Amino acid sequence: VESGYENVLLNVNNPNAPFFQDARLRQGLLYAIDREALIRDALAGQGVVANSLFAPEHWAYSDAVPAYGYDPAQAAQLFDAAGWVDSDGDGVRDKDGKPFAFIMLVKDDNLHRQIGETLAAGWAEVGVRAELQPVSFSGLVADFLVPRTFEAALTDWNQVGDPDPFPQWHSSQIDGSGQNYAGWQNAEADALMEEARQTTDENQRRELYAQYQSIFAEELPSLPLFHPLYTYGVSTRVHNVQIGSLNTPAERFGSFPAWYIDSRRVPANQVPVDTPPTPPGATPQSNSD
Repeated sequence: VESGYENVLLNVNNPNAPFFQDARLRQGLLYAIDREALIRDALAGQGVVANSLFAPEHWAYSDAVPAYGYDPAQAAQLFDAAGWVDSDGDGVRDKDGKPFAFIMLVKDDNLHRQIGETLAAGWAEVGVRAELQPVSFSGLVADFLVPRTFEAALTDWNQVGDPDPFPQWHSSQIDGSGQNYAGWQNAEADALMEEARQTTDENQRRELYAQYQSIFAEELPSLPLFHPLYTYGVSTRVHNVQIGSLNTPAERFGSFPAWYIDSRRVPANQVPVDTPPTPPGATPQSNSD
């Protein structure tokens, strides 16, 4: 399982999408996504549902994080409670004359377009309209994320090395060159991220990140979709292959120095010397007269 994750980033500070400022509506959007079906249909099953920024195998992951199952009825209840109803019968919820509709940026490739279409279809069933806008990766970052001009964006993040979420989610990173593109700020989450940066005790950091993940799961400034799953073969002759959570597929070779295969010693007088290889299809010739 890759430690990174695919998610829908929501700009909670964009005045064109005021509904993203309400955590109930963000929760409703996640309830309306059938992530198991998404993984099955778009990824051929090569993924696991993401309930956190961290993959389940990661040392910082907390299994106490609330999980959002597919529940469109619960999504509808949350939208209704927040006052977003379909008042004019056009199939799209609205409030104070504002439709629950937004533009979602997706990378311009087949996989991300398919994921985006699946998400939009699920949201349409609960009265939310998402218009897809395909963009290049460079355009997504330079033209929309960095200037914070987007409403929603389908993005993937790689949790490389230390699991520190500070650069992406601390409130100090909202402006300037920071990567808190969603504009999310939560004082308690900030304090937990700061404290986790001040200790090297893994157990203490695990507890701090567990609290942080619970807050994040309640607030949902981004909607976690899945962690990619990589499948590859290893010969049964190779032993001691130890694979954990991966930042990149190449990291499966991280334990390579400890790999070994069963072998046996061959006496020197039994090792062929200067024996040319037999061409394919040829019959080996005897050296005897």
